Amino acid sequence: MDNLDPASFSTTGAGFQEFNGVQGYAGSVHLAAGDNTSDTTTWTFSVDPDSIYRIGTTYTSSAARATNAPYTISGIVGGDQTIPINQQVTPDDRIANGSAFEDLGVFTAAGNTITVTLSDAGNGPTVADAIRGEALFGPEIEVLDNTTGTNLQNTTSTVDFGGTIQGSLLPPTRTFTISNDGQRALALDAISLPANYLLLDTFPRSIAAGDTADVRIQMTTADAGTYGGVVSFANDDADEGPFTLTVTGTVISTSPTIIDNRDGVPGYGSTGSFELFTGAGRFGSFEASNAGDGTGVATWSFTGLSDGVYHVAATWTSFGNRAVEAPYTITDSTGTTSVTINQTAAPDDFTDPNFGSAWENLGGSFIVSGGTLTVTLSDMAAGFIDADAIRVERIGSQPEIVVRDHNNDSITDGGTIDFGNTT
Repeated sequence: MDNLDPASFSTTGAGFQEFNGVQGYAGSVHLAAGDNTSDTTTWTFSVDPDSIYRIGTTYTSSAARATNAPYTISGIVGGDQTIPINQQVTPDDRIANGSAFEDLGVFTAAGNTITVTLSDAGNGPTVADAIRGEALFGPEIEVLDNTTGTNLQNTTSTVDFGGTIQGSLLPPTRTFTISNDGQRALALDAISLPANYLLLDTFPRSIAAGDTADVRIQMTTADAGTYGGVVSFANDDADEGPFTLTVTGTVISTSPTIIDNRDGVPGYGSTGSFELFTGAGRFGSFEASNAGDGTGVATWSFTGLSDGVYHVAATWTSFGNRAVEAPYTITDSTGTTSVTINQTAAPDDFTDPNFGSAWENLGGSFIVSGGTLTVTLSDMAAGFIDADAIRVERIGSQPEIVVRDHNNDSITDGGTIDFGNTT
């Protein structure tokens, strides 16, 4: 029922003014300033007593809209219910006739008529557009992603399992709640999952009217890569069978990345007085330079790294003529860090059992955002400077905070929460 339908839509007061051809369902909305509690809009529709209906609303969102637009549903079992809707957030519960709708709830009709009334008593401008009522006579499936609180849309929703470390003991797992909002039992068939995803629970084959069932899906972490595909399960909902959604996720390799002075692949280069020496070093060679003025520089450039936190380490062949303050510089996403290393002493922080060589850590942890990290070694030192190999290893993800309100809406940094009015 749209605001253009005189048979089902009415207004009281002068607060809600019609705007045509610019926005809204069918190109029209009624808009009120949100400052007069006597102004209302009402949608009225005929129903069957004791039947169940899902009722939703659509509106054009804006940062200037009310965050608590009050919709009151009347003519339902249990008495009137008022549902506050944040009209600054785009409706996203379901798509119907080309428009997005936000659910107000599922209600049982007490008689032959249900009305939805929107007043301008909210805390900002309020939009009255269209109301959607859906009779739930048969089974009616709903699927909720419990991690984000999102009602998933059949065929169009994507669930991102995020990234995790290869071999993680805590593989990414999502819990999905399948609800039957209809009036008859919902029958389901076996679930189909893409490769690298597992079902952790017995998949239900029937859900009673008004009941729910939780299922957990887990992404495996044995092999590095990006994995995704379609999750699908047949059911007897009249218009949402089968129910399908897309999943995606990334397993990040725990193997270190090493660039050697003679790997023969892009990543290493040198300028100035650095020259190749053989017979020692990792893989039997290294580059070195006498003490210089800083114009000689060896560079290891890492690209294609997964975003996260990394350790960086170097190896070299120690000798008495080496520099005691060999100047390494590490450039990550946060800036540049300089570290001096005593190359007269052998690297001894750890030995890599799989990739060989003894290594010395260059400082603490470094942040990669965008896939690149660069290490340089300058010849500006009092002694012989050895440029051999650099090893980087991802040790974890960057911290990422998410704050949600009671409606499970994300709150941006510096955002505002309106607690409304009280006495």
